Amino acid sequence: MVDNSESRHALDSGDEGTADADINASETDAFLSAQTPNQILTPHGLSTQKLIPIFASAWLALMLAALGMNILEFNYGIDSRRPNIWLIWLIQVVGMYLIGVATAQPLIGRLTEIYSRRSGLLTTNVLFLLGTIGCGVAPSLSFLIAARTIAGIGAGGIYACSTVINNDLLTERQRGLVGGIINLCYGVFMSLGGLFGGWINDVWGWRMAFLIQIPIILTGIVGVYLFVYVPRSPRPMPSWRRIDFLGAASLIGFLAFMLVGLNLGGNILPWSHPLVLVALPLSAVCLGFFILVESNPKWAPEPIIPLHLVRQKTVLSVGITYFFTHVSAFTIAYYLPVYFQLLGYSTTQAGLRFTPTSISDGISALITGIFLRVTGKFLVMNRVLHLLNIAGAVLFLNLSLNSQSWYYFLALVCAGAGFGGILNVNITSLVASVKREDQALAVSAAFVFRSAGSTLGVTLASTVFQNMLRTNLVRQLAGEDDADRIIRILRENFEAIWALPESMKELVRDCYMRALWGVFLCVLVTIVLGAVASLGIEEKVLRKTMEEPDPLQPPAP
Repeated sequence: MVDNSESRHALDSGDEGTADADINASETDAFLSAQTPNQILTPHGLSTQKLIPIFASAWLALMLAALGMNILEFNYGIDSRRPNIWLIWLIQVVGMYLIGVATAQPLIGRLTEIYSRRSGLLTTNVLFLLGTIGCGVAPSLSFLIAARTIAGIGAGGIYACSTVINNDLLTERQRGLVGGIINLCYGVFMSLGGLFGGWINDVWGWRMAFLIQIPIILTGIVGVYLFVYVPRSPRPMPSWRRIDFLGAASLIGFLAFMLVGLNLGGNILPWSHPLVLVALPLSAVCLGFFILVESNPKWAPEPIIPLHLVRQKTVLSVGITYFFTHVSAFTIAYYLPVYFQLLGYSTTQAGLRFTPTSISDGISALITGIFLRVTGKFLVMNRVLHLLNIAGAVLFLNLSLNSQSWYYFLALVCAGAGFGGILNVNITSLVASVKREDQALAVSAAFVFRSAGSTLGVTLASTVFQNMLRTNLVRQLAGEDDADRIIRILRENFEAIWALPESMKELVRDCYMRALWGVFLCVLVTIVLGAVASLGIEEKVLRKTMEEPDPLQPPAP
């Protein structure tokens, strides 16, 4: 048996060219032949002994990325020198993080095809580390936004690499079960992100929420370097030609200009301001250019969204479902805390009350994974999960300041369970619907849809919330002394509510609830659209082992 360093070099080398491919193939064959029959558990013949450290190293980074996803949800007073601006600029911080995720997920998936899974996971871990350090020491809001963008690139890449590694090393039915376990852990850590961030903010300040992660991220980097190696098949095309830089740049432009235009318009600047009037059309131009690039093989030999895959019914349906479910999920994640703050809870208390959605998310993913492994089918489960998601959205739409705790608990459980299970069904059905050589590309394409949904969900919700809030405040406070100044402060700072006279306080809280109703109406609409899109997903019986014939592959001669 060769040692880790030798096998890693043989299986995960980044060299290109036919000669190197032959050498790598012979070394891989030698490695696999050294495995005893009872050890071979995966398509690549890796034993359980080797799988455990690979998955442990990859998942450690993934769980930290989950923790960091929602760590700012409840820290609305993060900039103590300028608390008035934080509520509005929170969306800018969150949006740039999600743009980083959206950019990284398809590109990193492509880069791991060119170089190696290990190289991709190492690089994204380092980026996540640098972004986390930057957040912890950020001297200004603009620096924090830049650091969160870098952390988002790292987190998106970590998720993409981990997903691709799972698809490489597991059979179709194993993916459902293991994916459920991952989503269970992911949901718990996302839940802890808001709670952890809120508690750290209350006790030591928000910076410590980032700085305390650094030793754990470093441990994950060491684990990836020592243990992660995955067989790959080198391709003859030169590396630089296989990266869709134009597609990535136009995607970034589309999301960034959309974020700027929608977040500033009606919030910080009037809709008629030149910056808003320029940003939104530029966003449309970038989207058009992105579509043009992706459809032109001369500009993008291997596009971020391969059109031959998107034309497949299941792939397109999964992509659209991903988009709408992520619009709704991230809207809930960043606006339900507003409701808890209106009830007067501290950041720690608000984070604690948000945990049911992430925990039910993970449990649902695990149960769904077990169901997929046992039955090998996913269509009926998919329908049930979408109905559960719709039920949660209806409950959110009827929230009020007088709602009992069991009511919002039930809404959170329904929404979390629906979302977590849908993610597991989506990725399983997507990978099962394409040939093995197209699986990484299909996953990367799906990541574009889900990342765009995450980014636009938060941005559109901010637009609806801020504009409805301003309209209702103007109506309710008309005739009050210094009304314009009061309205501006109330739109930017939660704490100002509690300094108001009792009679005015109730009016303002009602204005916030009306704005939240508009946000939750958007959630219901997008969840229904996601459910409709999911009707296009086609059933395919999942294989128990890789030895079973794949109907998508041509028969061997």
